[in-house]
Amino acid sequence: MKRPDTLKETDTTQTRKVWKFEITDPTRVPREYMTINEAKIRNVVRSGIREIPGVRIYQEEIMVVN
Repeated sequence: MKRPDTLKETDTTQTRKVWKFEITDPTRVPREYMTINEAKIRNVVRSGIREIPGVRIYQEEIMVVN
């Protein structure tokens, strides 16, 4: 949300508290909060990588119409 450049006399301001976080030790973050970077895996497979621990890399035949 963009902040207005100027305030009118009728505008009021206030503060509020919001929850935020920062990762202090990635090795301690529970697995349930992790996500797999599928785009990165797809890119390395396309570039020729054929083995990644925990990932099955395979070919699939698809129909192509020219």
